[in-house]
Amino acid sequence: MNFKSYLLVSLASMALANVSCKKDDKDENKYAKTDPRIETVMVRGETTTFIVNEVEHLIFNYDSLPYGTDITSKVISFYGYDAAPSIQVLKNGVWVDFPNNGADSTKLDLTNLKIRTLSVDGSNSYEYTLDVRVHKFDASAFNWTAASSLPVVGEVASSRSVYVAGNIHYFYTNTLGESYVLSSADGEKWTSTALSGTFNWSSLTALNSKCALIGEDGILLLDPANGFTSETVANDANLKDLLFFYGNKYWAVSDDALYATASLDSSFEKVADLPVGFPTGKLSSLVSLTGTKTQIGYIYGNDGRKASLWAVDEYGNLLQITTTDKGNLPVLNGAALVSVSGEIGLVGGTSVDGSLCSTYYSSSNSGLSWSDNWHKSLPEAIGSVSNIGAFSVSNSKLVLVGGDNAKGPSLSVWNAVLKGAK
Repeated sequence: MNFKSYLLVSLASMALANVSCKKDDKDENKYAKTDPRIETVMVRGETTTFIVNEVEHLIFNYDSLPYGTDITSKVISFYGYDAAPSIQVLKNGVWVDFPNNGADSTKLDLTNLKIRTLSVDGSNSYEYTLDVRVHKFDASAFNWTAASSLPVVGEVASSRSVYVAGNIHYFYTNTLGESYVLSSADGEKWTSTALSGTFNWSSLTALNSKCALIGEDGILLLDPANGFTSETVANDANLKDLLFFYGNKYWAVSDDALYATASLDSSFEKVADLPVGFPTGKLSSLVSLTGTKTQIGYIYGNDGRKASLWAVDEYGNLLQITTTDKGNLPVLNGAALVSVSGEIGLVGGTSVDGSLCSTYYSSSNSGLSWSDNWHKSLPEAIGSVSNIGAFSVSNSKLVLVGGDNAKGPSLSVWNAVLKGAK
């Protein structure tokens, strides 16, 4: 055998020996009954990773849990390195056996919990302190500040606000039949413009650079860039809701179909029949990102008992995202659909029993599932309100304008800025 062949055989033998030793070591350690140390900790409902610090005998979570997380009644499970050690917890100065079986009956107060482990053969024990860290600062909440009070003339009979080209416009008609629009770039300083006519503002929508509403004679267009001069275009399709400008088209719906047009000077053309389950009541709509790059049109509404959320792409394809039954979507009338920091939300509104809401509902998965986001609920100073204008003026800021509360039309304007925003 030459030297090269001998060397290859020797190296192969050494590799096999090492593999054999490692396997034997692992198998021997696998069944060790003397090691009481904890390797892994799991808390039901929380995805954060827990670190076991053997030097300080401390177990802590790598990422702090969200502000307000209740850790006083949690199901927790402990796992040893190899065999399963017995677990005891300290209660009122006495060590008590802990089943460690993940059952609801084993819920514990995790606040500074003391844990003692005992090896399988009873020869060794180990003590730990559990330090579950919870954010002390609610980064998901808003800082609310009163921006202004709307300087209206007379008493408001009907109103609606829109956000167009970086400016907020509050349109209203007072009880004397006089109509005005208040305009502001920041929600703090307002200018007033008198309008000719009496209007029902309930259908008012921002369509690109124009403010548009459905009137008896057609679709009325108001141009903020030209002193709110108006023109009326035909409503040949008998549209009932104007939606948004998206994909270089203007979108709207009738009672039974989705329509679009590339120019408001042209007639709306039918794109698709409305599918079964499409909401029959007043709609709320929004164009927002889904994911990091793709924009989509969202449409929210209800049929009086169940709400649904729909998506429309630039080709007019309609897809039901979720419903009350599937995604816990709330059933509301007059709720504002908004987008803040990658989440879409519903602000205010009236519930099916007729009560006004101060709840802020949100979805962090593009509308698939919804929850009561108590971090962002309207503060007591605003209270419960419906038909409020809620505008995302930046990724982390909303401006809330007007709306209707229990006393009638509200004239308050509020800024809501995420506390965690940079």
